[in-house]
Amino acid sequence: MAWYYGTYSCGHEGRVNIIGPTKDRQWKADRHFGRMCPECYEKWKEEERDRKSLEASEKSKEMELPELAGTEKQVKWAVTLRISAIESMLKMIDRIKDSVMVEYGDGSRERMDKAELAEAVDYGCMAHTDARFWIDRRSEMHETLVIFAREYLKKKRDEEIPADVMEEMLDEDSRLTVAPENPSKAGIVRLSESNSGSLEARYVRDDDFLGFMKEKGFRWNGSAWGKAIDEFTGAIDDRAAEIGNALLANGYTVMFYSDRTRQMAISGCFEEESGRWIKWNAKRQMFAICWDGYNDTLYQAARKLPGAAWRDGCMMVPAEFYRELDDFAETMGFRYSKRARMEEKRKADETNGYRKADVREPDRKKQTDEERLRKVLESSRTIIEDLKDEA
Repeated sequence: MAWYYGTYSCGHEGRVNIIGPTKDRQWKADRHFGRMCPECYEKWKEEERDRKSLEASEKSKEMELPELAGTEKQVKWAVTLRISAIESMLKMIDRIKDSVMVEYGDGSRERMDKAELAEAVDYGCMAHTDARFWIDRRSEMHETLVIFAREYLKKKRDEEIPADVMEEMLDEDSRLTVAPENPSKAGIVRLSESNSGSLEARYVRDDDFLGFMKEKGFRWNGSAWGKAIDEFTGAIDDRAAEIGNALLANGYTVMFYSDRTRQMAISGCFEEESGRWIKWNAKRQMFAICWDGYNDTLYQAARKLPGAAWRDGCMMVPAEFYRELDDFAETMGFRYSKRARMEEKRKADETNGYRKADVREPDRKKQTDEERLRKVLESSRTIIEDLKDEA
């Protein structure tokens, strides 16, 4: 590490602390001083921002774009970012051959041609007048175009709905929305069932909500946080009520997709998701005891089952010990998968089909050597010469 002194391209002198191999230091120093000094560079950047902002403001007026809301510095930067975003999105649209398929928020899809996408950009620019919107998405041009396309499609859908029907739908949304007594989060979490039958949750970008969704087993699918519903998760209404109940308890306002799930969430009357399962491992032809997370108590209890062995993240138990496994499952609160129940019944039927026999045990009483010898002597008239008493 050493200090190098020199003159910047702007004429100001300065010094720089350079580390690394000695043979490279002079080259790094020459490169460093080939630029403007830090003060001049910052001044130049500010002048460039002002110049670009002025150009963007002029273009915004020509394009008749709405004024942005925010602080003076935010608006000054966002005006430039908006023009750059519009140009980037129009270039993307220009590269499209004919049309693209755009997915609605509810999972359905619709094809949009280049003209409709361009209209979507216009609609998005008129709808989003918050400077923060453009600042937050300054590096997400593709995602911004997708947002505009979805909003444009939603607008078209809403325009096709008669006013009285729309009013009725809004009343229903209001009826299905529940707020906690002391809400701590703005906005509404919307729960819905997708076309594929999974549970979906939608909310504004929020780090707390993101962490909450991951903790509850939800995954981002590109348009919403989704949770696949299967045998091991339980019914979708139970999962919607459970997540809705937890969100309300954490200060979120929630819109449910049905009266039933709303009432279940409020009352707490739902079957909680189980993380403890007895499954069937077809490859090993054994039962697999599976649970979520680390639990030494469960491990030690499962390890005591006959023939138990830890394999593939589960405790494997041979099928012939299904009775002992039943006792364990009932004691520790485990549920059986459908396949595991089927294999248990099959094993029970197989066991009941074994041939029954009344087995007689052999006489376990053994004769001593003295008893054997006496028996021989008593049964024979001949006296063994070696055994005669001496005279």
